[in-house]
Amino acid sequence: ADIEHFSEQTRSSAPNSGRNSRINLLSPVSKNQALRPHSMWDEKMERDLDDLTEKMVNSFKGHDTEEEENINNSKTDFGSCEACQKEIKDKSVIADGKKFHPECFKCEVCQTKLLDKYYIVDGKYYCEEHKKIGLTSCHECGEKIEGTIITSNQNKFHPHCFVCSTCSKPLDGKYYTTAEGHNMCEKCYKNSRERCDHCTLPIMNQILTALDKKYHPDCFRCALCDIQLDGIPFILDEKCINCRDCYVKFKATQCFVCSQGIVSSPGQKIAMVTCEGRNYHEQCFTCVSCGCGLSDSGFRSVRNSVFCANCSTPNKIKLVYNNKNKLVS
Repeated sequence: ADIEHFSEQTRSSAPNSGRNSRINLLSPVSKNQALRPHSMWDEKMERDLDDLTEKMVNSFKGHDTEEEENINNSKTDFGSCEACQKEIKDKSVIADGKKFHPECFKCEVCQTKLLDKYYIVDGKYYCEEHKKIGLTSCHECGEKIEGTIITSNQNKFHPHCFVCSTCSKPLDGKYYTTAEGHNMCEKCYKNSRERCDHCTLPIMNQILTALDKKYHPDCFRCALCDIQLDGIPFILDEKCINCRDCYVKFKATQCFVCSQGIVSSPGQKIAMVTCEGRNYHEQCFTCVSCGCGLSDSGFRSVRNSVFCANCSTPNKIKLVYNNKNKLVS
């Protein structure tokens, strides 16, 4: 199950910013700087003092100096307020990674400024009093969920409400959801499932129905070649299930003429003709002399051969058997 957390957060404020300027009147001589003659040093110091005096006079007159420009450029950029989209110039409140004017950071319901403690529900901010308005209701008990949320099939639950619909034990591991929307633990779900007619184990996923019985698709197999029969033509022989090929080859009644099994095909019904204990395909039951079909006409059986009425004369019968003897010899 997906688990969501509802956490209490505390806002943070950006520190006040300001700027300080400092003018160093004289800089000490560095260790690497060579000492100059006294007269040259006096001239340099006078020039530095003149430049410094000019800058101070200009600053009193309101003129911009290079130092003032650098200070102005160092102002902190607070960005824009998430609520009003206006620029934040001094103070800001940071909540959930977003910035607000302090006066814009308000409760979604009562519009009271959020000072110390606030709650975030689905991206909206609430005070202590109205935090439950934005909370999700439990699918089982209907009460608001203030702490951990368990999500199952887009429904929200308290952890203690997310239990098996049969045994009422907490669903803290593997569970199943029925077509009716009931959540069940693995044990109860297995007990509720239909059992395979072949292996007798519960069918957890796909069910194959054949001959008014239920099977695992992998358990529905030919009893002779063990091929899986899902989507393959099969034939029931007493209590055994066989694929069509195995049944035709090993179990079906054999035709006296072609020695093939006499079995109907899907969409095609095959008739069987029986004569003096011999079995024929309807298309194989023909006159041995002229080859005409005999299923709808009179015939004569002579020594395991059948003749039509026109060919059943003694001379034609003798001719047929003489030709057979020649072939054998």
